[in-house]
Amino acid sequence: MKPMIGVNELIQLFLAFCGGISIVGGTFTYIAKALGWLKKPEENQNRRLDILEKEVGDLRQKTDNDWRAIHELQESNKLLLSAMLATVKHELDGNDVHDLRTVQESLEHYLINK
Repeated sequence: MKPMIGVNELIQLFLAFCGGISIVGGTFTYIAKALGWLKKPEENQNRRLDILEKEVGDLRQKTDNDWRAIHELQESNKLLLSAMLATVKHELDGNDVHDLRTVQESLEHYLINK
């Protein structure tokens, strides 16, 4: 009785199976590299967008802070100009004490609320 598969045939079958696995594995490796290469521009874009969104948020916060500071400076300038006007009026005619008191109260109110 003759064996169905010889040792040589068994080795050849094993080697063919290993070769097939190597070919399939290599193919999947190249496919994975190609997919990674195709996804790389999108990943770079997403990373850049994240950085830009953070920078825009920082700039928005700084702009808001600057806007508040400008508004406070405008209010301070209005008070100073009204105080100077009341002082000039008082110096010119010696009257307008009521205007001076109103400006004094405005200045006190502004400084207390700061």
